[in-house]
Amino acid sequence: MTSPRHLTIDLPDGAAHVLEAGSGPPVVLLHGVSGLAEEIMAPLLELSGGHRLLAIDRPGYGGSAPQPADRMAPDRQAEWLAAVLDALAVDRPVIVAHSFASSIALCLALARPDRLAGLVLLGPFCRPTPPSARPLLRVASKRMLGWPVRWALPQVAPFLAARSLAATFAPDPVPDHVLRLPFAVAVQPHAVMAMAAELNGFNAVMETVADRLHEIACPAVVIAGDCDRIAPFDHHVDWLAARMAHCTTVRVEGRGHMIHHVRPTAVVHAVERVLRADRRLIDLRPLRRGLATWTRALRRRQIAGRPAA
Repeated sequence: MTSPRHLTIDLPDGAAHVLEAGSGPPVVLLHGVSGLAEEIMAPLLELSGGHRLLAIDRPGYGGSAPQPADRMAPDRQAEWLAAVLDALAVDRPVIVAHSFASSIALCLALARPDRLAGLVLLGPFCRPTPPSARPLLRVASKRMLGWPVRWALPQVAPFLAARSLAATFAPDPVPDHVLRLPFAVAVQPHAVMAMAAELNGFNAVMETVADRLHEIACPAVVIAGDCDRIAPFDHHVDWLAARMAHCTTVRVEGRGHMIHHVRPTAVVHAVERVLRADRRLIDLRPLRRGLATWTRALRRRQIAGRPAA
């Protein structure tokens, strides 16, 4: 394993910050809401022993430039991610996505089906869901009214981190290495605005994506804890698995939302499983594309034949 290198990728709409380690078949790591590239890479650095491991700060987070609010929905972030991968000359990666970022990975798999080897989704938050209250985030995201809150959050973040992390990890303990992360960076003003914008754009996009998940032909493994309080297994994982043809689910008993920190070996095994499945299917891609086209046409005919409400 090697220490991560910091890369700055220049894009037309601002720079993207990437951590890179190792060499070999590419594996791309996407953090969830309020996360950082170094947060998701830390427990999975073992993958750099045989892979080109890339952890990306999503727009507005960490060292990546913010994007306008109307570009923060999952489908638009998938476009941004595709541009980053093209700039890095990354072809056919396994995308490992945590929580909200699973929705971005699904959108990317639909938009660029021939460019991915597969998906590993961790505690996925992907099903359209009534929004929670989040009063502090709502106030903080107000452009003028929320400015004092956005300024104050990085100042108080180190003092509030332990309690916030305990709730996020529950019922699992918070690992020591997580407590050393730069919490002030995680809640910098751009990150707060990014959180609000991506949550606001989530449901509308995923309601549309739900009807297309059957088109995803790449292999996928979903790993989640059955005590996840943020993305409950029965609500998100079962919903997702019922809609994806090439999806294997791993239910980890007694574990919560931050599954990559408490079961990193399971993630490593899932990446290798996806790559093996992709190699077996590589010669069948023309058939799979034809089957996906036929499935889409059949679904359109079924919808067209439904009586009007």
